[in-house]
Amino acid sequence: MPVRNGAMYWVDVIDVKPVGIFWLLGALLEIVGRSVFWMRVIAALFLALTAFLLSETKLRLGSSLVAAFASGAIYLVLNSVFTFYGLSPNTETYFNLFTIAGFFLVLNVRNPWIFFPAGLFLGYGFLIKYVVLFDGVALGLFLLLTWQKARSFTWTKIGSLVLLAAGFTLPFAATYAYYVLSGHGDTFLFYTFEVSGRYPVAAGLWDFVKSFLDVQLRFFPVFFFFYFALFRFRLDTSTRRLGILWTLLVLVPIFVPGKFFGHYFIQLFLPVSFLAGEFFGRPRAMYPRFVRLFMLPRVAYPVIALFLAGNWLLQKHDYIDRPDVPSQMAREIKSRLDAGDEIYMGNYHPILYFILGKKSPTPYIHRGLLWTEEHLHALNIDQTKEIDRIIESRPDWVVVQDSLFSPRLNQEIRTRYSEVSRMKTEKGHELYLYQRNVR
Repeated sequence: MPVRNGAMYWVDVIDVKPVGIFWLLGALLEIVGRSVFWMRVIAALFLALTAFLLSETKLRLGSSLVAAFASGAIYLVLNSVFTFYGLSPNTETYFNLFTIAGFFLVLNVRNPWIFFPAGLFLGYGFLIKYVVLFDGVALGLFLLLTWQKARSFTWTKIGSLVLLAAGFTLPFAATYAYYVLSGHGDTFLFYTFEVSGRYPVAAGLWDFVKSFLDVQLRFFPVFFFFYFALFRFRLDTSTRRLGILWTLLVLVPIFVPGKFFGHYFIQLFLPVSFLAGEFFGRPRAMYPRFVRLFMLPRVAYPVIALFLAGNWLLQKHDYIDRPDVPSQMAREIKSRLDAGDEIYMGNYHPILYFILGKKSPTPYIHRGLLWTEEHLHALNIDQTKEIDRIIESRPDWVVVQDSLFSPRLNQEIRTRYSEVSRMKTEKGHELYLYQRNVR
């Protein structure tokens, strides 16, 4: 991982994500080394701790033990059991922990000074992905509405919000200062504000509706719990107020970019789990007859067993049976690699740089950045300059999926490289490994 090895993000290595996730992953890699398995274990621990803090936060707000436990369990199920959105340790997996840690401190510790470390947690979550701002706004509005309804505004409480805002701002301000002192303050501002402003794309109304319905249907059981608890139960005022504010506000950064990537919805899993847990732990008489039927052990246990079996089969199909082509290609390259050889992953998965411990010849490591118009525009990339840089680096090995989008690079490969291996990807694409003719 280049940032871990002394490279400076947005100078030597460039992506659209904020710097916080790379610093966090770099620190974790120092602990576990270059191991995909242990990074997944750490991601699982992040999920477990997030679920625990979510449950504890609900208890503080007056939920029953069963409802609090259910919220944590639902969060784990949403992230770990369902395919497509789950299993991969996405950026949201990490910043959700910082988000709920901030909520937990504010809502569980009766000390105004605790608002500052709570702000620090939220602020570092913001450094991981700027969308955490909307979680923070939800928390701030919840506090203001709660104090206003209780007519309990005091200077101490206002000071608490100032401390929360100060803590939230500090990680960002410190990072900016670091870039300024390194002589790259303008670079930080460009990627933070200009690139972020160019990133959203226009989308039609149907695209928004389809994306929203997709997540509702994909996770239908949980959203059934969510809506049932919200509209059929008389929830505690604090739980209802926070759940609604939180849900509505995090939908904003999910939809505004117009991208509709599935992993964006992982941010929504926190408030949805928060309210969906309230479906459980009520007296049986409060549920409609058809719901009570599913609560009978002779019905509930077979349904759960069928659900788990069906989901296991889906995961087996999606993950276990699917060939691990990146690992196969990594082994193929490694068997041929000489000491000092350099590689270029072309338009294939950049994780091979990580697996093989090699650097990219271009700072734009992600395969989509150099070859899509929206990224070229958003990042203000001089594509010709980067292609020159790749050619001049004379990589010994090049991996190409089907063909590159650059006629010039394709010509360079045809002229100076020979195909030494090919394989099919899981989606039917051709994957080629080329070796430089003159080494």
